[in-house]
Order: sequence, then structure tokens, then C-alpha cells
Amino acid sequence: MERQGGGSGVCIGSGASRQQVDQDTLHAARGALHDAQGTLHAARGTLHAAQGTLHATRGALHAAQGTLHAAQGTLHAAGDGFTDIRAAGQRRRGSHKTYCKAGNDKIVA
Repeated sequence: MERQGGGSGVCIGSGASRQQVDQDTLHAARGALHDAQGTLHAARGTLHAAQGTLHATRGALHAAQGTLHAAQGTLHAAGDGFTDIRAAGQRRRGSHKTYCKAGNDKIVA
């Protein structure tokens, strides 16, 4: 005695036919699992690559901070402690325009 299974067009009876459908379903499920494992593997690879990029970016940031620190040290060593870059004791009197016209616009070493 056979019966039609839910409009799928597959005839399911007893014995061998049912076993074949079960095997086909199992095979399809294994294929889906295999595909999902492949997707997971690819996602892990992408994550690993992103972690490598992050690590490299952190290294570059660290190097840039070191360069900035060295530049700050150089500026500190070259400066005289004042915010203006002039020789110690030299102060601007009057407006910037007047000061520059007087020939004082050069850095004095």
C-alpha cells in the first residue's frame, strides 16, 4: 500500500522506498552540514586575516607614537622654554607687522 507524501510527488510506501527516502534525506543533511562547515572555515580565515591586519595597524600606531615622542623631544631640546621660537630674552614689541618690518622675522640661533 502506497501513499502520496504531502504533495511532494514522492511515493512513500513501506520497506525499501521509505529507506531510500530516509537515506536521501540523510545525504542532503550531510551535504548541508558540509557546506556549513566550509562557510565556517572561510569565516575563520577571514577573522584570522582581520586579526593580522589589526596587529599590523597597532604596530604602525606604536611606531608613529615613537616618532611623535622623538619629535617632541627634539622640539623640547631645541626650544628655550618659551612658546615663541626666538633667542632667549628676545621679545616682540608692538604688532606682528611692525616686528617683521624691523627685520626681526628670522629665527635667531
